[in-house]
Amino acid sequence: MSQKKTKGRPWRSWFPLLVFAIVSIGMYLKNWKQLDLVTQSVAEFTVSNQQGEEEKVMGGNQNRTSAEHGKELLVPQHVDGGAFVHLGKTGGSTLSQFLRNACHSFLPKPCGVIPNETLISRLITDYYHVPDFFRLSRKIHSFYLVSLRDPFERTVSGFVYGHPSNAPLLGIGMMDSWKRRRKGYFPPTCFETLEEWVQNLNTDDKFDEFDYPYLPVHMVQTNCTNFARAMLGARIKRMTHLFFNYQKIQSMMPHNATTTTADTTSANHTTTTTAATSPWDHLTVYVTRNEHLLDDFASINQLLLGDENSTTFDPSVLRAEQHVRNVSNLTLPVTRELSDKGRRRLCRALQPEYRLYITLLRHAKNLRNEDVQEALAYSQSKCPDLNWNLLSLQ
Repeated sequence: MSQKKTKGRPWRSWFPLLVFAIVSIGMYLKNWKQLDLVTQSVAEFTVSNQQGEEEKVMGGNQNRTSAEHGKELLVPQHVDGGAFVHLGKTGGSTLSQFLRNACHSFLPKPCGVIPNETLISRLITDYYHVPDFFRLSRKIHSFYLVSLRDPFERTVSGFVYGHPSNAPLLGIGMMDSWKRRRKGYFPPTCFETLEEWVQNLNTDDKFDEFDYPYLPVHMVQTNCTNFARAMLGARIKRMTHLFFNYQKIQSMMPHNATTTTADTTSANHTTTTTAATSPWDHLTVYVTRNEHLLDDFASINQLLLGDENSTTFDPSVLRAEQHVRNVSNLTLPVTRELSDKGRRRLCRALQPEYRLYITLLRHAKNLRNEDVQEALAYSQSKCPDLNWNLLSLQ
């Protein structure tokens, strides 16, 4: 009895490989072309000054001099250029609209065409946000633009944004919500509201003391106080904007020299004292305050242009072009509502964040003393019960 042969389909085995090869070649050619464009745009561009002359700013050892409120400030231009450090919930997404290279490291640059491009956009070569913060320590940039926001405001906004119950309404995406549900992230059993999270921080003010021996990608909620403190202490990576707080970012910054040593000699012996220094002491830093976002951005641009250029940069140009994500009309399951008791507790828990926030304000080359005092007054209105004299001294 003859057997009927089954006709094979060998193409099923090699067809996926063919598709993969075609896609890989296409991506390679695209990236090569983009790399060539980036090389040309970063290596040389022109800036027109008041007299209509053109000054070439090369990616070599050229320097550009500007004035910082009457003091000369040297901003070196070299291959590393400037960097934009975009902390979450600080208005960084708005600023990114005006920067040619404000996209993640795995995307081709420049990211797009910027109308009315500013000098800052031309000088910034690197962008650091959630996927790329770990790259901060790899090189030192000529300057850093850091987006800031009052720590209380930033933390509350980060919690509300990161809570999985709000994810679908805030446009985080169906696929992301599905992944969170699949990983058991949806919903957290310890706290469904901001108030519940803050109350779980407990009342003993030992906010940095907790037992959470798990990887940051895990969410173990067997003890709600430990879990709440771990979230505040940047140990829960899925609450992205709480994880990458001021303390975490500072730990990732390049440290040229992290200690200073002093010798004290007495009649009997010599004592050597070593004191830690901030990485910001060795870096050129400009900041934007969330409540003065575009005005600060414009003032930094003018500062980089220098006093020799009397052209003023009008922030209204940016306001006309910005695209703001407005969620005020949304009814979110998890809101910013917090009792006075909860506010006081969260403020106490955020004192380490406030210390670094004040440090950054004071290191900013673009802020005058009255600007710093205004920012501190705003923070005092959020957390009036803190000892601000002590915080400002530390």
